[in-house]
Amino acid sequence: MADFSTNIKKKLSSLKSDDKCAVSAINTEDNKIIKKFAAMGIVSGANIKVKKASNPMVLEVAGTEVALGKKMASLVEVDFEVKKIVLVGNPNVGKSAVFSRLTGVKAVSSNFPGTTVSLKQSISQIDGKNFIVYDVPGVYSLEANSKADEEAVNIIKNKDYDLIVCVLDAMHLERSLFFALELMGLQKPIIFLINKAESAKRNGITIDAKILHRTLGVPVAAVEALTGEGFKKAERAIGRMVHFVKLFVPKDIPQTDEGKWKLIGEISKTAQTLKHKHPSILERMAELSTRPLPACQ
Repeated sequence: MADFSTNIKKKLSSLKSDDKCAVSAINTEDNKIIKKFAAMGIVSGANIKVKKASNPMVLEVAGTEVALGKKMASLVEVDFEVKKIVLVGNPNVGKSAVFSRLTGVKAVSSNFPGTTVSLKQSISQIDGKNFIVYDVPGVYSLEANSKADEEAVNIIKNKDYDLIVCVLDAMHLERSLFFALELMGLQKPIIFLINKAESAKRNGITIDAKILHRTLGVPVAAVEALTGEGFKKAERAIGRMVHFVKLFVPKDIPQTDEGKWKLIGEISKTAQTLKHKHPSILERMAELSTRPLPACQ
């Protein structure tokens, strides 16, 4: 299976404020420098929290604050712990585009051993905090219907992570919500990103993220992955959710499929507005350009 380890080796000098780490090595043979580090409590295995990442850095070591210049800090190798996000959603909800927006990369892929299932991952800064983002293959349900689904569902159900970021499709909200409600039943920290929100508006579909948030009890943000609209707000919500998860109390979710679909119907009535919209001239031209002409007799 995929490696979900969160220990990343870095130089102490590269860390940001509020980062936490453990010293793994002191990269010098100068005994005077080693003794100086030891006097500050910076020895192999010591836990460090970065209070200020400026030069000099202010570090909390063994309950005491110490100052350390960046040049000296570059000699200290640390195991850097980051929070873990799993990015999930139905197939074709624009999850890959959301992954790129959150991580700043197009794709970093690796296959599950013995399968052809690809898992994209990236170490990224979101809302000024460091995360490993795992892009889990799209599935429609937590009930696996194929070998590929089994791998994805196993990650979601059994792997260790800090937050689920579930991408919903504003163009097909009801279909996305069934999987979303299943995820909430896992009782793990979760946030919903409604992708294609602006595209849906152009098609007469408006989703009220605030109503959806009040109904489900967890953070919800509307985004447009292709343009980047809404991602600053989404990133703030992700950072807040990871560090203040106890502020959010998810609503009780029906256990049966029938109950879930009933709730989805209620959500659609209150959070979704449908309006008939005449296509614009550009939309008409786009449609005509893709419609085949009748054959001449």
